[in-house]
Amino acid sequence: MCFIAKDLKARSKVNRLLIKYADDSTAGANADADSEDESENVKQWAKDNRMIINFLKTKEIVFRRPNSRLFICPSPLSQIEQVKVTTLLGVILSES
Repeated sequence: MCFIAKDLKARSKVNRLLIKYADDSTAGANADADSEDESENVKQWAKDNRMIINFLKTKEIVFRRPNSRLFICPSPLSQIEQVKVTTLLGVILSES
């Protein structure tokens, strides 16, 4: 069975970053986008396409500017672990 994620689209007009690679997808949201809404959009897409999201491998990272004094970290998305460092296709990403 082969699934093509070409119909997986970001819901928000301000959230344009949706990277699809093989069996992985990466979504990016800026501060003006509703991350919870985008997360629910992906969950619904997976359900509609009879796919299962592996929440043990799903991570959320919130990027911030270095030395930002006014940074307020948003609440974690439901069912998704919020991390400070993660790896994406072999590249190590840090929140700062």
